[in-house]
Amino acid sequence: MRTVIGKFIQDQYGVLHGKICGLGIGVMPVIFQPQPDKKEGQPDFKLIADPMLEAFEIGAAWQKQKDGMTYYSVSIESPALMAPLYTALFQDRDNSSLFNLVFDRYQQTPAVATAAGLQGRRYIGADATP
Repeated sequence: MRTVIGKFIQDQYGVLHGKICGLGIGVMPVIFQPQPDKKEGQPDFKLIADPMLEAFEIGAAWQKQKDGMTYYSVSIESPALMAPLYTALFQDRDNSSLFNLVFDRYQQTPAVATAAGLQGRRYIGADATP
């Protein structure tokens, strides 16, 4: 099941401003900070949580293309999460200045999760490229 966990608006400098919720740690203000001087394989954005107060990095996003559509593969990491959360950022179909951060709920039987070494992993989404 695909769920929107964040909504972001892009400013004139390319920074995406918004909030992430639904991770069990409350609502968190986050910005996607563009990385204009990135090298091959490096992320297009760094995710910065609490940008107005404590500002700490929680992840990164890489631009991808699929079926002619551009999206961002996003990896979110936090000590509050048992494993990285892989999500995807898509431009809203109805509003080009709005972006939606989504994830897919990962459903497996306990036996399959144990055999695959995925115990404790609850969510996955679009693959993030490290």
